[in-house]
This record gives sequence, structure tokens and C-alpha cells, in this order.
Amino acid sequence: MLHKKDWENTFDKKVLPPKGMRDFLPNEKKLREDMMTIIRKEYRKNGFNEIETSFIESIKRLENSDGGENTELLFRILRREDNLNLADGEATDLTDLGLRFDLTLPLCRFYSRYQTMLPKIFKSIQIGNVFRAEKPRAGRYNSFIQCDIDIIGDATNMAEIELINTVSRVFIKLGVKGFTIKLNDRRILQALVEYAGFPKEAYMDVILTLDKLDKRGKDGVVEELVAKGFDQQHIDTFMSTLELLEIGGLAKVAELDLSVEGAKNVRDIISVFDSPSNEFAIIYDPTVARGMGYYTGTVFEITYQGIGNSLAGGGRYDQLINRVSNLEMPACGFSIGFERVADLLKSQDCSFKKERRLAVLMACEENRKSLIEDTNLLKENYDVVSIYKQDEDMDAQLQVLKEQGYNYYTSYCDMIKIKPIE
Repeated sequence: MLHKKDWENTFDKKVLPPKGMRDFLPNEKKLREDMMTIIRKEYRKNGFNEIETSFIESIKRLENSDGGENTELLFRILRREDNLNLADGEATDLTDLGLRFDLTLPLCRFYSRYQTMLPKIFKSIQIGNVFRAEKPRAGRYNSFIQCDIDIIGDATNMAEIELINTVSRVFIKLGVKGFTIKLNDRRILQALVEYAGFPKEAYMDVILTLDKLDKRGKDGVVEELVAKGFDQQHIDTFMSTLELLEIGGLAKVAELDLSVEGAKNVRDIISVFDSPSNEFAIIYDPTVARGMGYYTGTVFEITYQGIGNSLAGGGRYDQLINRVSNLEMPACGFSIGFERVADLLKSQDCSFKKERRLAVLMACEENRKSLIEDTNLLKENYDVVSIYKQDEDMDAQLQVLKEQGYNYYTSYCDMIKIKPIE
């Protein structure tokens, strides 16, 4: 079998998937499916129910979602020919549909349609691909899987507590221990923007710029705020106050009277998980902003040592359902960035359940009817039983089977002797 480097030099680059998209070999696909099984099982164990929503949404709904810069990264779908006005070259006139950029907006549309068929407090699971037309780079793809849980109908921070508890348990089950959950509240951030002297209408612009802190650093955030034309004194006050909050925490929030409600909310949530027995840390982080404009209260994300991007994130979005359907309904969600977690586990050579995989080698002329009947019986005791013609170079064949995850083999001419592949 070719080593990875040798293999990469043998293929025609014409057969690569489109930039930002990926294929998965069997071992990697198995890791991903094992991850999915663990995530789904833990989500369901905590009372969440899985739904499925459309990959495609109305372009107007996507554009008006308050989804931050993601609305500038839409994959647009060209109108059908009978509705296409070729005389007008504006992209907004040539498209009426687009691919979803997250799972939250489709959930809000889904809930608005089926609310009478759903419980008063609805706990949902959504696992599926989303699409963003951004420049691909490490940990960022044009198509990627999100694993969302949301609670609709609960205005209390018990929703946040349930979401954090569930997702933290998922990470522990996946073997990602020692992670950190960082919390903030958009009400604190809004008060901070006003405290710094920015006009009220600049709030979202400033917050979405702050969200780039982990990518661009503080100098990059300042540079972008300056480029947007904001007053230098307001920027300086904003950044210096942010540093004070990083040092002083929620006590400094209270001292500056930035948001009593926001500070109490964050403190209450942290207190629930404040235990030395936890396999993770949970802290207040004044720099957590999240890149979506629709968040209204708590925002949170999970970070892990050595990983520059968050592995999961979410928050409260009490006004988004109202934006979709004029229905007043509180909501909160948490999304696992499946691709980043998968990349992390792959880099750690992680594997989950050790399967008993048996290769049945055909070394002589067989009765095919008996062959199938006998291998079906073996499947009662092995997770995988697969039939292969025995090669002349059996040592090389066993090496290939080992790389495919097989740990036992037998000859069909001598089924009694089942041997380990070493």
C-alpha cells in the first residue's frame, strides 16, 4: 500500500473534489460515523428529538436573518429559466433560493410552521451539512456538518444550563477532556459598546468585529474599527475596558454597572457547573461575542488547548423566530462544529469501539451456498465478516487487511481455525 505522500503524487488533480469540499476514505468515514453515533445517543439521552430541515431556503429569508457576515457568504441558486430575467444582471434578481449557512434559521422556519404539533417546550436535534462560500483554510470548509441542539419555549437560563450540560457530556464521551466553556452575555457587550461612547446603532458592527479577535488579534480588531470610521477615543475606551473585564471578571462588570441582568445570568450558569470534579473548565470571557447578529442574551463557546478556533458555540436568540414569522418565542441553541472535532480526533489517532472484524479467505473451490450460510453464522459472533479470495502472497494480503481494520482471519477450507492478524 502506498504511503500518503507517495499516493498524493500519483493522482490526477482533475479528480480532486471542488475547493473547500472533501472526500473521506473508509477509516475516516468510520471515525465520523462513530462520532455521530455518540453525539446522537447523548443528545437523545438528554431528551432532545431529531428533526430534519431543508438544505435550501428562500434567499430573502437568508439575507434578512441577521446572520452576521454569513449573509455575505451565501451559495445562491440561479432561478429556473422560466423565472429568469436575463436582461437584469443583479445577483439578487437572478436568484431566489440559497443553501443554508447554519441550522438555526431553518429551525425557526420549521418551528413556525409546525408549532401546533410540537410540545410547549420543544427540544430539537439537527445534524446536517451547511454551506458558506468563504475562502477555504485549515478548519474551514465550504460545506461542513453542524450538530445542533436547541430549546424553544423556555425563557429561563435553565435552557442554557441543559444545553451546556448535554454538550459537555458529549465532549467527554468523545474523549475530548480538559476543554473550556467560555460564557458571555450580549447585554453586557451592548452596555460595553455604549459605555465606550459608540452610538447605539453601531452596536452590532462593533460586536461582529470583536468576534474576529481570535483570528486577527486585538490590533486587527482596532484596525478594522478604525477602517469602519469609528472615533479613535471610543475604540481606545472599548479596548481598555475590555482588558479591565478580562482581569476583573464579573466583579468589574458590576463595578462599571454594565449589565446587572447579564452579569447575574452568567454567574448563575457558572455556579451550576462550579465543581472540582468536572472534567472541563467554565469561565466568564468578556471577549466571546459570536458572529451571528441574532443573539440576544447568553453566548458561549467551547475551546480546546492548541486549537485556534472554537469547537462548539451558541447562545440565546429570543427574537429570531419573531423575525421569521411574527411569533414571539424564546429560544436557545448550542452547535458542535463536527468537522473541527473530527479533525482533532483524527490528529490524535482516536478510535472508538474496537470491532471484531473477520476476513474469510477463499483458498480452494467453495460451494457458494455453504459459504454464504457459514459466514452468516459467523456474523453472530463478529461485528464484520467479509469474504476475500486468498492471494498468493498471503503475508501482504494480511497486512492490507490489518490496515483496513481486520483483526482475525480464517481459510474457508479450514473454518475451525480462526487466527488473529498480527
